[in-house]
Amino acid sequence: MNKLWRLQTFIQDFFPKGQKRRTDGQLSPPSVRTQNLQESCLSVAVVNQDEERKLDAFLQILARPVIDFEELRSASWKGIPEQVRPLCWQILLGYVPCESQYRLQALERKRSRYFELTLSYFKDAAEDESTMMQIDLDIPRTIPRGLEGNCLEDVRLQQIMRRTLYIWSMENEYTTYFQGLTDVCCQMMLVLLSWYVEPSRYSENMLDAQSCSQLEADTYWCFSIFMDGMKHYHTDNLNIGMEAALHRVRDVVETIDEPLLEHFDREGVMMMQFAVRWMLCLLTREFDLSSVSRIWDTYIAEGEHHMSDFHFHLCASLILKFRHQLKQMDFSEALTMLQHLPTQEWKTEETEELIWRACVSREVQRRIQYLCLIGAVTQITALRAMVKMMEQAETITSKKEG
Repeated sequence: MNKLWRLQTFIQDFFPKGQKRRTDGQLSPPSVRTQNLQESCLSVAVVNQDEERKLDAFLQILARPVIDFEELRSASWKGIPEQVRPLCWQILLGYVPCESQYRLQALERKRSRYFELTLSYFKDAAEDESTMMQIDLDIPRTIPRGLEGNCLEDVRLQQIMRRTLYIWSMENEYTTYFQGLTDVCCQMMLVLLSWYVEPSRYSENMLDAQSCSQLEADTYWCFSIFMDGMKHYHTDNLNIGMEAALHRVRDVVETIDEPLLEHFDREGVMMMQFAVRWMLCLLTREFDLSSVSRIWDTYIAEGEHHMSDFHFHLCASLILKFRHQLKQMDFSEALTMLQHLPTQEWKTEETEELIWRACVSREVQRRIQYLCLIGAVTQITALRAMVKMMEQAETITSKKEG
């Protein structure tokens, strides 16, 4: 019970003071969220003691008057407990300051700025009709995998995405709206919504107008900052940026498993045929809601300057995960598999393994690039031999498990 009391106290301290019961007798959103967190923590405490210890470690970091950013970043890289993920993302993205005494003031300033933007873009109804029309077409088709309940049928949540995406496309200097952004925006909104209430438990009247307004502003800013980390290939010319991104993924695959790439070339399998969606939707269509959140924990912990690079390595690792099967497939079979990867039922362990693979591939490529720079041919050969030995060991393990 001490842990539950600490969590409840922490949540209440973060929210603005003066929250009261509504006139209809229901609890205001922070209180609802606290109640749900208590139930969630009880479940964690009974089912998984490791997760309980992990949550306790995060609470210790977050409860300090001044949060140690590097400590939080390091812990978050390995995955954030869902109970505190919204706050951790906001801090790591730089939206919320580490100093608790400035937190509320910073939130109020950013939220006020967002509502100034909404007034400037919507008060005269002078909208970019083509952009808004495409957003309106895409939002109803956005259904994240693994999402229980019907919260996305709520018009208010749809309007949050609609305004967020439109204003972002108008304010964005390096690209405009494109299909796939609704999936990214929706993922961000649902994570931030979970601060108030679990999306699966959401009902239309659960959030009051003020909480909806705050959720919208927070979604816009966090979505914008997150997308800034991917701006290296979301450029004015999306085709050029996409070509560069896919070439980067191909380069990583070639470093780790050149024979697989040679097989792709013989069969005519190209990255453009299956990986464009991975770039545009940031894997939101390849994994369920929980797995995407876990992957994004690491992306966000990587920081703005390394986020997109790690995404490339993770996409390459996703291909390499199935390399033994892919080497036995012709063009049609390989393309079908890559376009419909069997990741829907992945468990936490498999997602963690994928992230680990991406980390290893990045380190291997960095070392090879450095050795190439200094002309250390012998060391490069040795490193490639080590990678090949790892592949052979993995093949043996796979056969034993089979």
